[in-house]
Amino acid sequence: MDARKLTRWSRAALVAGPVCAVALAAATSRGDSAPALANVALATGFIVVMAAGAGPAAGLLTSVVGAVALNYFHTEPRNSFRIESGSDVLTLGLLLALGFAAAAHSSWRLRREVTSAATVRSEAAAESLVRELSHGVPAEAAWHGAVRAVSGDMALLKVSMVGRDDRQYPVVSRVGPRSFDETGRVVIPASGAIVEMSDPRLGRAILLTPHENAPAVTVDRRSLMALVSQLELACRESVTAG
Repeated sequence: MDARKLTRWSRAALVAGPVCAVALAAATSRGDSAPALANVALATGFIVVMAAGAGPAAGLLTSVVGAVALNYFHTEPRNSFRIESGSDVLTLGLLLALGFAAAAHSSWRLRREVTSAATVRSEAAAESLVRELSHGVPAEAAWHGAVRAVSGDMALLKVSMVGRDDRQYPVVSRVGPRSFDETGRVVIPASGAIVEMSDPRLGRAILLTPHENAPAVTVDRRSLMALVSQLELACRESVTAG
């Protein structure tokens, strides 16, 4: 599944999930024949699982908002955020626990789907490139083919440029394995990491951040440094031309 489609679904679920949870809690609280808290919590749990299917953040937010809404509309005293019953506390706690569990599972599943799809594409691109190289292709076509054949994990990253002195992000060292056989792996945390450009004239660094459905990404160091080197080369050409 494409990471962009996952992002659109996640953003929609961030709104739809909490709204549905609040609407359910409000609608079922009217009248003297309102259902028991446990029954409404069970229905809210279904909404939480559905929201988590679109994204871990949506599932977690829906469970929190749903628990607050149930507390307000269904626990005694009603229409307040106080809780007097220990069983009500347990019910709301279980709903929150469901949200955390569903979010963790969703994060793992979505990351696996995106990585798997990206890996399939990169492997197919690598096979196609090898076939094309056996017949000879223009250098530009070979270069683009090599980019498409890069590690599938790279599809989980977003790239931007920041100041070289921006120290709010951890720095990925450009010094890596000395042998071609020593691939090495780099973990990019959810908050992002930077790789400094080697040319001080540029005064810039490449910021790498995982997509929202991939809290942390592990990538091949050689692929990552090849990307940064190519970006630096393009920036250097721009500075020279200017």
